[in-house]
Amino acid sequence: AMAKAVVSTTIGAEGLPVKHDREVLIADSPEEFANSIFKVLSDKGLRRQLESSARELVVSKYSWAAVAEEFALTLSGACRTQGKRLVTPRP
Repeated sequence: AMAKAVVSTTIGAEGLPVKHDREVLIADSPEEFANSIFKVLSDKGLRRQLESSARELVVSKYSWAAVAEEFALTLSGACRTQGKRLVTPRP
């Protein structure tokens, strides 16, 4: 959300919709991790690209507008499903 370049392990990024070399650098060994940090600190273009891509991802998936839209779609689907119930609810 803060548009900062991130280096993570595979486990640290698990469950997040990120791709290596796009929104994050993935490094699982200490040597890879150190090299990735050096790469981000020394390559301004890479750092800015990671920051920009990560920010776009966060805004598109986790902004209030995106979350509200997903919630509205979920409610709409639930309401349609509710209308097709096979069993009548008891009073």
